[in-house]
Amino acid sequence: MQARDDGVIRVEDHGDGIWRIEELYAHRYCRGAIWVVDGADRRLVLDAGWGLVPLRDHVPELFARPIVA
Repeated sequence: MQARDDGVIRVEDHGDGIWRIEELYAHRYCRGAIWVVDGADRRLVLDAGWGLVPLRDHVPELFARPIVA
């Protein structure tokens, strides 16, 4: 994945294969975080986001590996 902010979704690289995704439509005091932990062959996704926008449209590379949710 790649760190970026497209005005809708922010992807932050926290190092060692740990990523944080934020939906920017929600107010900054109540934004949920989606944490992604990269493993050797799959990703662990801890999704506490609001579901305001489809992640597949904004972070398609998230789905490049099998996901454990």
